[in-house]
Amino acid sequence: MAISGRPDAVSATIRRGNGSEEVVETPWLIGCDGAHSRVRHLNHIHFPGNEEPHQYCLADVLMEGAPARDEIHAFMGDRGLLFFFPLPNGRWLIAADLPTQHDAVKEQPSLQDVRAIVSERGPAGIRISDPRWLAYFRINYRAARHYRHERIFLAGDAVHIHSPMGGQGMNTGIQDAYNLAWKLALVHRGRAPASLLDSYEKERRPVAEDVLTTTKMLTDRFEAFSHLSPEQREQLYLNMVVPPEVAKRMARHLEQLDLNYTKSPICHQHEGSHFGKTRFTAGPRPGEEAPDAKPLLHDNRSTTLFELLRGPKHDLLLFPGADHEARSWHRLAELAQSVESGLDDLINIYFVAIDAGSVPSNAKVNGRLILDPERSLHYRAETECMYLIRPDGYVGYRSEPATASALSRLSRAYFFEVTFVLSKSLVCTSGFEFLSGHNQIRHGVS
Repeated sequence: MAISGRPDAVSATIRRGNGSEEVVETPWLIGCDGAHSRVRHLNHIHFPGNEEPHQYCLADVLMEGAPARDEIHAFMGDRGLLFFFPLPNGRWLIAADLPTQHDAVKEQPSLQDVRAIVSERGPAGIRISDPRWLAYFRINYRAARHYRHERIFLAGDAVHIHSPMGGQGMNTGIQDAYNLAWKLALVHRGRAPASLLDSYEKERRPVAEDVLTTTKMLTDRFEAFSHLSPEQREQLYLNMVVPPEVAKRMARHLEQLDLNYTKSPICHQHEGSHFGKTRFTAGPRPGEEAPDAKPLLHDNRSTTLFELLRGPKHDLLLFPGADHEARSWHRLAELAQSVESGLDDLINIYFVAIDAGSVPSNAKVNGRLILDPERSLHYRAETECMYLIRPDGYVGYRSEPATASALSRLSRAYFFEVTFVLSKSLVCTSGFEFLSGHNQIRHGVS
């Protein structure tokens, strides 16, 4: 493979195993080609880190007499470590550290080797068969110096590798790709400037660094077990057995359900009011994931927030507040109409109410009303406010109150001109971002 770049495209020459070549011209190139990434090497992007001395074997097999399939099982003893990770279709991933070293390039473990390890270190009655693949490997902890070189990006194992402890590799790689995809789509369509793509590394690198730290800590603890005294082993066990609330918090972190982008340069909020200062008292902060909410009603159909968020668009939630004043509905409807006139292809707009009776008969909601009878989505919204949720499900912006003048405070410069008619006497011309790169208000109302 060979790569060359131009200001507006990337050219990649792909060499196949049979010796033939194909030249691919593409506006953007994303290297998702694993730990030995050719794309990373060809762009001379450094991949600093270190390789651990312990060697492991891996096996993807069928297992009879297996323990519960909704858990990961770890066995620690004097002879070494053994892990069982459940996979789909009744299969299991077996991992075990090894006392001797093997040439991982020229050798691979046999099924008999794996059976011997399971028999020696695991519970009785386990029978394994049908290996899909078997391999030796060593753990590396590495993160690339950069996630991007001009029009070329890296994602997944190509940009960070770590211990498989916790099974976070696939989630991290998929989240890399999703974070980049919606931003790249906006830039490629000419709806946001290329600078939006700088937020990809700024948001995703801290996540990868945390995964490297967490997996190394867990792996080091397990690997040290065979060298510990009985007293130290007991203490290790006590440290691992934690109260349920702590265990739940740890599980959420390992499952990456608590990650956020609160320090992202494209996630913001505005707090103010028509008559004074207000403050958000609840609800997800900018950069946090918008939690699911149910039951909701939309078009006389029961739904959830996650179902409404499906798709490539941003979602703008408009809340009239606890008082449901008619003027709040008027302001929200006017704002929705203004936003829709310029960004209808990028944003879904919803009005959120407790019940249909609180909606004025003349409110122009046009099939965009969400009923939230149990207030699961309301975030204790006492006054009118709005939340903009990005395509990846994270809050990009929130404002209390929900006014166009509040949006003008998002000024970060150089986005495309969009004109929003806010009332019969007020026109706002701006470059409107909506925090994730659509467009951004550039100060100034005329």
